Amino acid sequence: MKGAISVINQADLNETSIDKKESGAILIIGSCITNGKNLLYLSRFFRNYEEIRLVYFVGINRVSDIFKNKELKTNIKYGLYGPENSSFVEIETISCDNANLETPWKVELQFLKRTQAGLDEPSEFIESRIETIKSFSNINYKGGSDKIFYPSLSNSELEIRKNSAFFKDNSYYGNICQSDVYFTIACVLNNMRNNSKDGLCQTTFVKNLLDPFVFSRFNDGIIQASILRAAKNEELNYSISQSHSFEILSLIGTFIKHINEYQGEATIEFLHALAIGKLRLNKSHYLLLKDQLEKIGDERLSFTRRRLT
Repeated sequence: MKGAISVINQADLNETSIDKKESGAILIIGSCITNGKNLLYLSRFFRNYEEIRLVYFVGINRVSDIFKNKELKTNIKYGLYGPENSSFVEIETISCDNANLETPWKVELQFLKRTQAGLDEPSEFIESRIETIKSFSNINYKGGSDKIFYPSLSNSELEIRKNSAFFKDNSYYGNICQSDVYFTIACVLNNMRNNSKDGLCQTTFVKNLLDPFVFSRFNDGIIQASILRAAKNEELNYSISQSHSFEILSLIGTFIKHINEYQGEATIEFLHALAIGKLRLNKSHYLLLKDQLEKIGDERLSFTRRRLT
């Protein structure tokens, strides 16, 4: 009927859905976009509809970097009447890493399974952790919210304290889960990767590392664990710098010394990052670290200690 509003799912859209001679506007709604491929497809599909104006309305735009985001908008907005032929409206823009093939928990699960298979006696600690990670893919959970990090040696779950630098006020305290903190830190790191001037942007000739001081400045265990999980391997490769490697070694040594206090609550996360080869030290520093760990007789540390090389 003329003047009526039609709602069409993209999956049902075909050449006969809308008459080529139709005039007016089409509102294209997306709750969330990660790369904009569907929007590019629709832009191409409606190219021959000369009397129709497109308006893109997106709830959350989470394209990974500002350059890709700018390129996407340029491509879908350009048309018969120039670069502003179509409109693009977004409610929130969050620059976050969209990689989902080798998540930190998939890597962890593979590591734990290999470690368990190589033990003479199965480890209850490892088996429990394996089951926890598997539960994240349960249809009832659809992802992990808490217990996504290793607990402290006293079995306390890592949690964020008040007055965090990453939140505007203290209203978050007691109202957010571990995955909220992880997502926040992951977005911060991704923004740093998009900063080619003094951030974590990597090139063939320039390698940028996370300053070891970061782990002293942000001393909540959950923040440290989030950084370790969200960082890229090359951002934690301190083996390329003797001085930076020693700084990290000293920090981890302090955490081990205070392993039963809040200062050392993320120690297992640091050891896990070392064991899987994500956090890397100068070769000579591993022996010093293993000597420190030998003094602590705890199964939860021994499974990572054996993997330190």
